[in-house]
Amino acid sequence: MSSQLEVSQTVTDSHIIYTKCTGDITKRIDYDYKRCCGCGICVDLCPTDALELGDMCAIGTGLDAPPVLMDPDKCSFCGMCAAFCPTKAVKMDIDGKDAVKRECYPHIEPKAQPNESCLPCSLCEQVCSSDAITVEYTFPKKEEIAPLKEGATGEISIDMEKCNFCGICAYFCDAFILIPKDKGEIMPVDPAAAPPSTLVSPFENILIDEEACDYCVLCEDICPEGAIKVTGTREVAAPSVSGTLSVSDNCVACGWCKSVCPYDAIDIFKPFEGEIRLIENHLLRCDPLG
Repeated sequence: MSSQLEVSQTVTDSHIIYTKCTGDITKRIDYDYKRCCGCGICVDLCPTDALELGDMCAIGTGLDAPPVLMDPDKCSFCGMCAAFCPTKAVKMDIDGKDAVKRECYPHIEPKAQPNESCLPCSLCEQVCSSDAITVEYTFPKKEEIAPLKEGATGEISIDMEKCNFCGICAYFCDAFILIPKDKGEIMPVDPAAAPPSTLVSPFENILIDEEACDYCVLCEDICPEGAIKVTGTREVAAPSVSGTLSVSDNCVACGWCKSVCPYDAIDIFKPFEGEIRLIENHLLRCDPLG
């Protein structure tokens, strides 16, 4: 005799939640369509053909709709979509426990990982769209070792051909002010064809508030690129740059952190590799906004 089966669907903000109750077991799939990139991996691997791609052209040009559509009546709640989703837009639990963490499920862990070249700086933390990166500096700020001296005189300048907006000086001293870019202006640039300051960066400029500067020369010492020059008096030794960079489970291995890193200090581990090719004879029908 088969157990009683009940399948329901609810929507909360960008989350579409499918629940299947069979006897004493409750399975739940939580699909966050705003996080979904519409890659179609889940559609290809679904064993019951319960998933299909939505109108990606319309979605790409502004339609607020799920990239993937699910037929709850076909879905077996096997959890493969959750196990293989590269952006973690799909999560599944069984009786409230994460199903994908069970040993019987395949474990695909896309991840960004800092390597020994990491200083760290804060560029990757600023561009991470998943809020997966946290940088914590462990060296003291300027005020802790050399409080501001009122009335000090000197000169300070930044060589923008050398500066890569790493942000270490701005963390260290309040005299430096980083000017952020709009999100849409952060674009990749070939590092071989451009100075460091024009690489992918969340910042468009860095300013100096000379009223907050006493020309202590410490910023010149800690700048990893030698981009800061100061004429002044050094009364204490500069600290060594130190800190930790951690990556949480929110990471989807999109690669933005690697693109922004001027020190090649991020390694990306992706569960899938491939390439995107444009089909020339179809380009006449291509919507450039999509």
